[in-house]
Amino acid sequence: MFKEKLELDIRGRVAFIYDTGEVVRYDNAIQATAKEIVSKALIGNVTGLIDTIELYNLGILICSRPVTVKSIVNATEVEFDALFDAASFNSHVDEARLKASALGYFSIVTGVDITKTSIQSILVSWTIQIV
Repeated sequence: MFKEKLELDIRGRVAFIYDTGEVVRYDNAIQATAKEIVSKALIGNVTGLIDTIELYNLGILICSRPVTVKSIVNATEVEFDALFDAASFNSHVDEARLKASALGYFSIVTGVDITKTSIQSILVSWTIQIV
């Protein structure tokens, strides 16, 4: 099958950008479903495109938001952004997931150590690089 033969070196990083301008960055782990998501995108299949960023604490989903900005950064990088506004949640975050709702997770970052209060907004900016 095509996706098994697809040889890609995919890397990712996530930036949590507070409304104060503070930025906290993490590298992430690309999931096995990433190749299937890329394969389907290559043939123009719009079902299964990356569409959601989820935030977790202790394995419990705190909040999810649709990806609102998808952009090509350069020849090897794309970026997915989602805004978690002040009203979205008030909690600590220890994990984030980039998801294609129809197919599963593209990448996951664990070991996150951020806290958002009910008066803060955070922009989550997820960059994927294919080397």
